[in-house]
Amino acid sequence: MTVDAWTLKCLYNRSDYPQRIESGEFVSLYEKSSKPRANGERTVQVYYGRPTDRFLMVRLQWFENAEGEILRSGLKEPKHMCLDGIDYHMHGGDTCWQQFRRDPTNVIPRTANNFVICMKKQYGKWRRYKCNRFGPVEAYWRSWWFTSGFYGGYRDSADSVVRRYRRARKALKPYRSAVRRFFSEPRGPVLALS
Repeated sequence: MTVDAWTLKCLYNRSDYPQRIESGEFVSLYEKSSKPRANGERTVQVYYGRPTDRFLMVRLQWFENAEGEILRSGLKEPKHMCLDGIDYHMHGGDTCWQQFRRDPTNVIPRTANNFVICMKKQYGKWRRYKCNRFGPVEAYWRSWWFTSGFYGGYRDSADSVVRRYRRARKALKPYRSAVRRFFSEPRGPVLALS
């Protein structure tokens, strides 16, 4: 199920996954890191899971320097996790709308505008407060919606509309061809070159 970055962080922080990683119940299944950038930092991703079945439980990503110190936020950010039988991952894509769905604060990634910086901080405070007070409500709502009978009815009606549209388009194909030929045929005297 796709969720935004803040919901995924909330799910991870409210789960017992950090303690299970610390205790050794989850082990590193796979680790990869990027080449160091000009400023010396690199991206590290680690896939954690149970050692018995080697099933992926959570994928964490962070930035570190050559000495291994975690940079930027100082936290290991979850990018993908399985919790209570549901597979959570962030919205993908690189379009402006997809980036906004993934994290609204990334729409203007680098700015010197104090108002925009202040609004980003306020949004982050609100999301942290909401996570601590109410939990990951977006994830709960989405899991309820996609498993409800309402969603099944919505999908059935949407599929029915698509089927009817395709049938109508197929039935009108001869008429569309005739109209296309009528408007594409030359009119008036035609110069024939020999």
